[in-house]
Amino acid sequence: MSLKQKLIGLFMRLIFRLHCRDANNLTNNRQGCLVICNHQAKIDLPILASLLPANSRFIVANSVFPSAFFRWLFSWVEFISYEDMIDQDWIPVKDHLNSGGLAAFFPELIPSNNGSFAKIAETPIKTLQQISAGIIPCYLSGSQYHNSSNREKSLPRYFFPKISVTILPVQPPGELFYDLLGTALVAHFQGQGSLWGALCRVGRIYGHTHRVVSDSTGVELTYRQIYMRSLILGRLVAKITKPGRLVGVLMPTSAGGLLTFFCLHAFGRIPALLNFTSGAKLLLSACKTGEIETVLTSRTFVEKAGLTTMVEQLSRGVNVVYLEELRPQISLKDKLLGLLGSFWPERRVNHNSAKADDTAVVLFTSGSEGDPKGVALSHDNILSNLQQIRARIALNSDDKFLNVLPIFHAFGLTVGTLAPLLAGVRCHYHPSPLDYKKIPELANQLKVTILAGTNTFLSGYGRNAEPHDFQTLRVVVAGAEVLREETRVYWFDKFGIKIFEGYGATEASPVLAVNCEVFNQATTVGRFLPGIEYKLMPVMGIKEGGLLLVKGSNIMQGYLQIGGGCIPVMPKNELGPEWYNSGDVVVVDELGFVKIVGRVKRFAKIGGEMVSLAGLESIAATVWPDHQHAVVAQPDAKKGESLYLATTKQGAAKNDLLSHINSIGLSKLYIPSQIIYLDEIPMNGVGKIDYAAITVQIGDNNKP
Repeated sequence: MSLKQKLIGLFMRLIFRLHCRDANNLTNNRQGCLVICNHQAKIDLPILASLLPANSRFIVANSVFPSAFFRWLFSWVEFISYEDMIDQDWIPVKDHLNSGGLAAFFPELIPSNNGSFAKIAETPIKTLQQISAGIIPCYLSGSQYHNSSNREKSLPRYFFPKISVTILPVQPPGELFYDLLGTALVAHFQGQGSLWGALCRVGRIYGHTHRVVSDSTGVELTYRQIYMRSLILGRLVAKITKPGRLVGVLMPTSAGGLLTFFCLHAFGRIPALLNFTSGAKLLLSACKTGEIETVLTSRTFVEKAGLTTMVEQLSRGVNVVYLEELRPQISLKDKLLGLLGSFWPERRVNHNSAKADDTAVVLFTSGSEGDPKGVALSHDNILSNLQQIRARIALNSDDKFLNVLPIFHAFGLTVGTLAPLLAGVRCHYHPSPLDYKKIPELANQLKVTILAGTNTFLSGYGRNAEPHDFQTLRVVVAGAEVLREETRVYWFDKFGIKIFEGYGATEASPVLAVNCEVFNQATTVGRFLPGIEYKLMPVMGIKEGGLLLVKGSNIMQGYLQIGGGCIPVMPKNELGPEWYNSGDVVVVDELGFVKIVGRVKRFAKIGGEMVSLAGLESIAATVWPDHQHAVVAQPDAKKGESLYLATTKQGAAKNDLLSHINSIGLSKLYIPSQIIYLDEIPMNGVGKIDYAAITVQIGDNNKP
């Protein structure tokens, strides 16, 4: 290394406080490799160039090609034109890599302005495949705050921001740059501490006075107000709860729900978010599983939501505390300490004892097919999933998010609540996703740009909205249940909006795959997020697809065991405890798109053949698109199992189904044994079909 290179490297480390993780992955390279890195500002070029070893080459687009002085300053690197390489069929790069040299390249030829990877030049991949050159992915953060960045206006600007770089080991050729950069992004932010710490960091970035949260009660909160109110409330809650224990939270999607969540984090308690739509019996079961002694709720919410009787039953087993009753206990000392703490939120509370792999929250599965399970998610699980999502869908601080999903569900907590909050995105909370007329009006009034929901909810909003209500929407994400084709088509025809369907599970924090602007394919749930490994295991009797098992930093710590307190246990499977068995049968095509065939539990064995219950639901939706349908299987002495179709279509006839089944060449095994009319299909709190309730109703209908 020359003296000039040492001095420039030292200069970069000093003025940018440059921190490079795993720099030896560059310097110890013994083979020809291409270094790829994300690109957010012009300063990225000298930063990456200062890290390259001597005799490296840097491929740069003409639009940002460095000056003669710059090239002299970084003389140990040869800068070559990207456009010239295309004209020369990349022959100079091939020769350089074949000789064991190192070349660097920004696949984002122009610095991005949204924090995600929208336009990636994949051209060199074919060249690398021809010569078997490896790829070294890097992720660089901090440069988006430099004056040379063209990021959104609300971001602060600095001459010398703190910059950090993560360099991954050599990857074999063949993977898309888009995927490799996403993997580097997730690795860069892994192990970043607690949720409270992340909240404090984002407040410093966007400003503690940045107004980030509002709700339908008229409350508006800045980051500093979130700190202050969380610290004041948390000090009172800490007096009636124990450190490190689960505390139940029975709150709607609101500013109050957010503050209750973070007040527990601020003082070393673990929130257990309870599903208030599940009934007293299941709530008591959840409290028993997690050894929850105290549940926090709001009397106003309980009365407005008609939950008084349920909460009274709940109070017989646990201590129910109404937040309104804590307000009179707030002293002047509490207020002063909260105000003081809001200026140094990371130092004023004991959240620092929380490690990245400690439990951050306990959620309970929907229970649509049986009793709900307590899922323990760590701080790193959730924060990793947020970065995985960020690699696919950009969140800008200029965006406006409308969250109508319940916070007790992983989709509503991670995607609807924490994703915007920890990205500086203004978010409005509305407590009920069933306000089909009100929500389109809110979207229009607030000029919302991002909306997330289930198929059921999005279908309702679409049919009640005027075209101008959603004119500002740029991203609509569907999850938690299958997105029906008629919903997808209706939204595109009426609003010109593509719905990006995703897929996940509470156990995955929750997102596993999602469609996006770069990769979007209808009838699939998108491609797996970066950092997620998967395997498909064969399922006896099912010819298409395999049972999905996944592994990644977003996979849960485990399930709570009854009587075990907050000690999660990962279920066993043949691949090892770090793998999660999703219970879903999926197909993954050659481009990596995931198609859900159905749940293993949602197949019936009829006459020795496996029949998909979801398949019959799809058939019924095609035949009667304006109605709701659900299918369950029941034991049958002759055939093994029989299918029962519950539908809101009066006079639904098997012959109509038979005609469609014959036209698409499916087996007659898809014909249900019975069609049962229901006024409405039972749904749980997140808009998913409640199959357990349907099974009970079908059983009641079949009683003599």
